[in-house]
Amino acid sequence: MEREIVKEYLAGASSTELAKKYGFKTPKSITDKVKKYNEKVRDNREAKMFNKYYAHFSMKKIDSEFKAYYLGLLLTDGYIVGNTIGLDLTDEDCIQFISSVLGKEYKSYEREEPRQTRHRIVFNNPVLVEDLSRYGVVPRKTHILSGFTLDPDEEKFYPYIIRGLIDGDGWIRKDGKEFFICTASHEFAIWISHILEDKLYMRNVNVHQGETVWNVRTALYRNINILKDIVYDVPFGMSRKYKLLHSEPSETIMDNLYDKKT
Repeated sequence: MEREIVKEYLAGASSTELAKKYGFKTPKSITDKVKKYNEKVRDNREAKMFNKYYAHFSMKKIDSEFKAYYLGLLLTDGYIVGNTIGLDLTDEDCIQFISSVLGKEYKSYEREEPRQTRHRIVFNNPVLVEDLSRYGVVPRKTHILSGFTLDPDEEKFYPYIIRGLIDGDGWIRKDGKEFFICTASHEFAIWISHILEDKLYMRNVNVHQGETVWNVRTALYRNINILKDIVYDVPFGMSRKYKLLHSEPSETIMDNLYDKKT
């Protein structure tokens, strides 16, 4: 039984919970058993952190719409400093969404008009920093992003990466009939256009060089409908751009875009 208790403790159960579960008078009885097996006992701060979802959040694998969307935001408006991962946006609803899922508070920073208030959410997690390096989210990434390859079982989440990129550094025309994504890296711009055409089955996506950035853009009717139906299919995160696309009813391109390329 002792080994089972230690195993549960190491998996995240608190000493108080385990003492109650196994009929011990005090939590110290549990921590004594942990020490007996030469395992580390969590201090008060570690104990509080251990049960926070964000303390164990992993990006080693993209296995949810949320992780894909969060990655897209980090590729644009995210930053890495040491073991800290930060995301800074003016759209508070987007930061609120990230905060609510990960269980981590965010802070708002008011600025003098006409500049908008910034909203920032920050994590200190060296394991997460290591995970994110797989996708090019590294210190001073702006000019060196080059794209990445997802595993076959992850590819279905490409649309939500694109959504994060658009919500982060993209633009949707007021009538919802054109969009673009901007980046300082030409190589990353080419990668984005490849994903849009090869994975989301858009056509004739253009890459143009602006004064300071590269723009990946399209106003093709087919592509806008794919954006509505596949990328911005349900409301979450940043509502502003979702509403621009869905101000008018969309036409469904096809139900099996991932099964058959047209």
